[in-house]
Amino acid sequence: MQTTSNLGLKKPEGTDTVNINDLNSNMDILDTAVNNKIDKVSGKQLTTEDYTTSEKNKLAGIAAGANNYVHPNHTGDVISTGDGVTAIAPGVIVDADVNSAAAIAATKIGTGTVNNTEFGYLDGVTSSIQTQLNTKAPLASPALTGTPTAPTASAGTNTTQIATTAFAKAAADIAENNAKAFADGRFVSADGETEHIEFRKNANTAGPAYIDFHTSGNPSNDFDSRIIAEAGSSTGGAGTLRFESATVQTLGTLWVAKKDQYGSSSSLTLPIGDSDTGVKWVEDGRLDFYSNNSVAFKIQNGYTYFKDAGGGYASLSELAKFVGGSGERPVTRACRLTSEQTLTASAWNTIAYNFVDANSPGAPLNTASGVYTVSQSGWYLIVPRVVVASANASTNFVLRTLVNGSFGHGLDNRIQHVEFDMTLTGTQIVNLNAGETVAIQVYASVSENVRTGMDNTRLEIIRIA
Repeated sequence: MQTTSNLGLKKPEGTDTVNINDLNSNMDILDTAVNNKIDKVSGKQLTTEDYTTSEKNKLAGIAAGANNYVHPNHTGDVISTGDGVTAIAPGVIVDADVNSAAAIAATKIGTGTVNNTEFGYLDGVTSSIQTQLNTKAPLASPALTGTPTAPTASAGTNTTQIATTAFAKAAADIAENNAKAFADGRFVSADGETEHIEFRKNANTAGPAYIDFHTSGNPSNDFDSRIIAEAGSSTGGAGTLRFESATVQTLGTLWVAKKDQYGSSSSLTLPIGDSDTGVKWVEDGRLDFYSNNSVAFKIQNGYTYFKDAGGGYASLSELAKFVGGSGERPVTRACRLTSEQTLTASAWNTIAYNFVDANSPGAPLNTASGVYTVSQSGWYLIVPRVVVASANASTNFVLRTLVNGSFGHGLDNRIQHVEFDMTLTGTQIVNLNAGETVAIQVYASVSENVRTGMDNTRLEIIRIA
């Protein structure tokens, strides 16, 4: 059994059995399809374009008798053209026809080049603007009348702005004060001599006179350098001149208390009094000190050298040698700097001075054992000092020197004292031979501790003859 492609009607083939129901179904389908079609009327036809309900309604709204209207041209008060443009003829609307509430923009008046803001500038004008402008002074070379005013510039202003009478008066006051300084003697030509200038407290009052120099450009500084003259008297040249400055330099000679009768010129850097006494800078690290044109001593490279009888120079260490001796004068200065030393009870304890700041020549003091070995024969000054920390009030102490390990010389002893730090000290002058030894010993009846520090436990030994 086949069917049609559009309505699906059944088409029996040669071998199919014709069913009356199939035939009736085909008839029903055709009846429905034909009923949905419109009748064709003679003289009318339908195109392939769709005709919508909206288009039908639009055509239904056109009034009967409507046609293609052409707008006519009009002249007179109201002008119109065929394109429908309508306008009011010039001169038809007069002032009475315009309501004040219309708020017509100024740009619609005249040529339209003036806006509302510019138009508002005319508000308050009482007469011809040009006439009023003609009464004003021009910017170039104005001829002012009346009492014109201007802002007053601050004092010292130096520009092209106008100077008011107030500014001029302030400048005049400064000039007047300066003139008064000349007039009352604070800054005057001395004794009528034009080559002299004097600075004074004032004409009749004693007091210091100042010269201030400003070189930093910092206006908050009172001064950067200052010269002060003060402490004058009725005697000329008796005053004091002080310099308040970080550095005072000179490219030539700086003469102190110059006396021209002993020479008016000098080759020294710092002559004092006369021309051949003072100080001369010779070279880097060297200053020569002169007395009557002869070098008495000099400082060079951190050392001081004195002139000897032969005209040469000797250092201080060389001058310290004794006549007939050899080498430097023996000098020892030491202390117990670290670690308190414990004193054994009821025994002689050799004090070990474990720090030295002078120990020459040959380091005669042994800092470990506390024994001093004499390097040169002669008379020696021995000054020991031992401080016992918080000593027991019942402890007995004895301080002595021990020479050659056998000969003791007592220097100090304390019995029944106040319980506090105990200081044992003494002085001894003794004749010693080279190679002999000296030790400082302390006897304590109870075990105690020795304080440290240069101000507490120390020793000084020097050969004095």
